[in-house]
Amino acid sequence: MIALQAFNGTAALTALLLTAAITERNQAQDRIEQACEQLAKMVARIAAGIGGPPARPQGRGDEDGRQTP
Repeated sequence: MIALQAFNGTAALTALLLTAAITERNQAQDRIEQACEQLAKMVARIAAGIGGPPARPQGRGDEDGRQTP
């Protein structure tokens, strides 16, 4: 009877660990898919000429006080 309980405990623990690993993998895959979607949107915006980095103002000076051309 003890052997059967040990077997059942081992099977339950294995199932629990496998479920945790699969859940973690699925969550990581979801995050990767979200990141890919965000990157695709950013590339589309940059290619269209909108949403890029802001242009540096001309003639306002650098950090050291020099004027930019």
